[in-house]
Amino acid sequence: MTSFKNHKILGINHSNSGIIELVLERKNILFKPGDCIAISSIDEKIRPYSISSGINDNFLSFLVRKIDKGQVSQYISNLKKNDDLLISKPFGWFNPKENKINQKNIFFATGTGIAPFLSYLKSYPKNPPDSLFYGVRKIDDLLDIKNFSMIKNLYISISQEESNYHKGRITENFSYIPLSKNNNYYCCGRESMINEVRSFLKNKGIPNNKIFNEVFFNG
Repeated sequence: MTSFKNHKILGINHSNSGIIELVLERKNILFKPGDCIAISSIDEKIRPYSISSGINDNFLSFLVRKIDKGQVSQYISNLKKNDDLLISKPFGWFNPKENKINQKNIFFATGTGIAPFLSYLKSYPKNPPDSLFYGVRKIDDLLDIKNFSMIKNLYISISQEESNYHKGRITENFSYIPLSKNNNYYCCGRESMINEVRSFLKNKGIPNNKIFNEVFFNG
């Protein structure tokens, strides 16, 4: 455990739908949007979680879905403000780059898979993605939605509740995806969603090297 260090919990909030917003002191940690940090339970069970805070924030934040029998999420759910938590240094390979001329970023997320995109939006508020396709089960799962206001093309889907948003899955809005071999397509969330996005884009002629994904595992 020598590569893990204690960070104090500055805040921990529980939503009605079982998502935990965890805020830790940052200390001197540097990271890029899309980076993960591994969190350890007291019995050394370890899970990676994407950072949801921006690169200029003075704290580290995460979205954790509490899972029945989840070895780390259950441990986190019992912690309180001012408790210490063991975390690793940042790491990762899923790092959305800023938009460039004639090159758009298109984001796809389900559930807590929105975390790396929240980090991007907070880090580069003047350079948002062209489009975000975001799917959750219930309205209570929509977190930090105020950060989406700068996105021109926003497609939110709620699968299990009636609301002012599209009822169903994000795959039902695929006809709105901007298609270009110059664009970058970033997918984060459930593996089934990622596979559907990749299949759709490949069938439309988008090359593999323009499609990036990170699967979120429960725990």
